[in-house]
Amino acid sequence: MKPFFIAIFSIYMSLALIGQNSQGGSPYSLGKESIVTTSASFKLHPINNDVLMQEDAILASQGEKSLRFGLDVLVNITPETHGEWTTLENGVRLWRIKIKSSGAKSLNFIFDRFQLPIGSKLFIYSPSGDVIRGAYTHENENKLNNFATLPIPGDELIFEYSEPVLATGFLNLRISYVIHGYRDFNQSLKDFGDSGNCNNNVVCPEGNAWNEEKRASVMLLTSNNSRFCSGAAINNTSNDGTPYVLGANHCDMGATDIFMFNYFSPTCSPSADGSTSDIVIGCIPRASNANSDFALVELSGEIPVEYEAFLSGWSRQNTSPSSSTGIHHPRGDVMKITFNTDATEIGQYNGADCWHVLDWEDGTTEGGSSGSPLYNENKQIIGQLFGGTANCNNNVDDYYGRFITSWDANSASSRLRDWLDPSGLDLTEINGIESSAPTLALDIRLLGIISPVADYCNTSSITPEIRVRNGGIQTITSFTIEYSFGAGSIIQQNWSGTLLSNETINITLPVLAANFGNGQVFTASLTNPNNSVDGDLTNNNKNISVNIGSGQEYRLEIVSDNFPEETAWSLLNTTTGTTFSSIEYGELTEGTTLENWCLPAGCYRFVIQDDYGDGICCGIFNGNGSFAVYDSENQVIGEGGNFDFVDSVVFCTDSSIGFEQLLAESFISIYPNPAKSLINLNFVTEPGLYQVELFDLSGRLMDSKQNNSKILQLDLQGFNQGTYLIKVTTATKTISKRIILAQ
Repeated sequence: MKPFFIAIFSIYMSLALIGQNSQGGSPYSLGKESIVTTSASFKLHPINNDVLMQEDAILASQGEKSLRFGLDVLVNITPETHGEWTTLENGVRLWRIKIKSSGAKSLNFIFDRFQLPIGSKLFIYSPSGDVIRGAYTHENENKLNNFATLPIPGDELIFEYSEPVLATGFLNLRISYVIHGYRDFNQSLKDFGDSGNCNNNVVCPEGNAWNEEKRASVMLLTSNNSRFCSGAAINNTSNDGTPYVLGANHCDMGATDIFMFNYFSPTCSPSADGSTSDIVIGCIPRASNANSDFALVELSGEIPVEYEAFLSGWSRQNTSPSSSTGIHHPRGDVMKITFNTDATEIGQYNGADCWHVLDWEDGTTEGGSSGSPLYNENKQIIGQLFGGTANCNNNVDDYYGRFITSWDANSASSRLRDWLDPSGLDLTEINGIESSAPTLALDIRLLGIISPVADYCNTSSITPEIRVRNGGIQTITSFTIEYSFGAGSIIQQNWSGTLLSNETINITLPVLAANFGNGQVFTASLTNPNNSVDGDLTNNNKNISVNIGSGQEYRLEIVSDNFPEETAWSLLNTTTGTTFSSIEYGELTEGTTLENWCLPAGCYRFVIQDDYGDGICCGIFNGNGSFAVYDSENQVIGEGGNFDFVDSVVFCTDSSIGFEQLLAESFISIYPNPAKSLINLNFVTEPGLYQVELFDLSGRLMDSKQNNSKILQLDLQGFNQGTYLIKVTTATKTISKRIILAQ
């Protein structure tokens, strides 16, 4: 079901099978056009973005919830047949070519041959040099000798390959596909938090029982790297850690797919963006079949141990489970978990044999959830998502291809049993295991610190909680936990019990007193497994820096426009004249940013600035950026996005603080602006009796009223679109603000 391109990648990603990054540096010829020039170019035939969008709209109207972001174009570009070679005075040889697809919002590339000799470098960069990917070297090779990049902004990019004299004749490179991005990868498809509000973050309490299965979930760039789906790493009866991933046949999984593990929010609510660093590139397609819409691939190498991935178990059951659960990435969001508390039915969807989830009791699925696993009540995979109509507004009718149907067919390339039961044990079900098989006799691992978290407000104590795994072969019956917080002394806690090989547990430690202050470090370490020496001491320690403030909890939510580097903001404590928090130009990341504040009593001014003078919303090129400030009761006290160089919101955390402590122009927030019909006036403190007057730009009085409430809503339904002035007069102040009425 529902491949949907996602919200995730702000990383410079050209990772090989173990996720290694590019090597950095700068192309040799960048800025040296007087020395090295090229007129060689490869241009794709014109592509009509509007036609592609119309095609997607037609499919959507027919119930198709997948969404491409690009069109994959077959090419055959090699250094032998395209581009220009130049030999420099020092003997270094350069190959360069420009690749252009007019009107593309981004370009990404698939290499079906990728072997670079030692000492050589490959860069991909924009003609202006403001975007550079690389250097890619022989360290980016994998055993499949293929490679892929994520979308790079722009419709024209330069490839530059350099090699030393001794490397001549060893290059094996071919670009097989160019993906013309016709949707805005860098903005509209890049924001996390885009899924429906009925979804559950997998890290919330309702997902606590599924901590292992969430580590099996993956998000993947597929269909010649032109769209996204979900999937899950899956175990086999040999329990040998072979890195298989189960997904959907209609997602068109292939050899250059990009797999992301552990993309989930670090917090329950409000949601925050997750890590995008756990990447594997490349896979070997093993089996697929439209009869149950399944696809099975084997990753091009072992899943790195540091990913701490899990391989889910499965069941070939033919009877309906009493309940079922889905873990997935709806609309490319951070990982979510969805619950069906009653039995499923057996049904057909587009000719495939499926489990039919009649309705979800908690959560839903959306575009981007395609290929995600359906688990039974025993936490075993019984199918993968094919299609359906479920969403937050109409939470019914999803269909999952049935695992039992996927199990057998007429050939190894169309069934699961050859790969998931290589020894022919004919098991009907198995449980999951950790992806990395133990090699040491004793290896106790501190996987993470669950509590404390980074920021607190008004807390006087914390309850530490850690997650521990037995990464060794022997059963562990005892170990020692040492932990400390801030300036406190080291505390020892002895644990005893039974922790089997590869088993994971959460351990809650005694409550610690907490003092106000920033940068207080909580540290934990594990020693003495079974009163012996740990075989690997590198995975026994973790720490986290903790800030504890005093005051009220306020929150900023900001969605960037297409040019986040032009935006800066600050929160000024106008009572003390100090800056509480700020982001400088160039520091704002693309997508949605959440900032939590623990504010002492006082008055504050939030100021957002745009150094280009066109705000963060709205327009074809600018994008639909916005900001909103929430108070301690989660109510919006100011929002906007359509401004020139600067906009602000002023508020007080203590209603007893008088207006005189604020600047004269800052005692009221007026939002939204622009507005469609309703305008909100929100006073910082109780204003007393005041008068509100609305004028058009000719100075004509359009409306007038008196009020004494702290919050006033004006209904401007029926007024013409355009710019107006609101004049607010109290006993001590007068302020005028411009507002815009739009459709």
